[in-house]
Amino acid sequence: QILLKRQGLVNIGLVQATDKRLTASLMNEIQKKFPDLSAMPASSLRGQIRALSMIDSFIVAVSMTSLLLSGILILNTLLMAISERTREIGILAAVGWSRGMIMRLIIAEALLLGIIGGALGYGLSFPALNLLTLIPSMGPGWIPVAPAPELLFTAVGLSGLVAVVSALYPALYATRMQPAAAL
Repeated sequence: QILLKRQGLVNIGLVQATDKRLTASLMNEIQKKFPDLSAMPASSLRGQIRALSMIDSFIVAVSMTSLLLSGILILNTLLMAISERTREIGILAAVGWSRGMIMRLIIAEALLLGIIGGALGYGLSFPALNLLTLIPSMGPGWIPVAPAPELLFTAVGLSGLVAVVSALYPALYATRMQPAAAL
């Protein structure tokens, strides 16, 4: 009802007859009397619900895979950044920075990048959703043109968490460097 902007109105009627041969004629009669009502067999709805649950499972699998790959990419990027900043880390250690301070620095950088990435992803979802509504098979109204505001916190929080978890190993690697060897 919300998607079709018909709040408070009945827009779908499910038909289930004891004699399955009567279902089609019942649907025709309902649609003649109520032209704004879509009549459909109840068994059709069960199939659609089953398909939607399969799609949801697929979306969860794709999301988990993308989170795992994002974590690996962040880990690789941070390892490369640490190898390029070996002298900087050595200088910090030589001037008295503790291992904890160096670790916090690297994790804070990763967290900042994760938060920026989550916010950018949320922001880019607006034009992506608008483009999806242009696909004829999707049709306007079936896909929301703006993601829910609470998803901003989920996106930023989850991307920040993935960034922090991915930064743990590179941060430990950086703290184990000896200042003299790093310089």
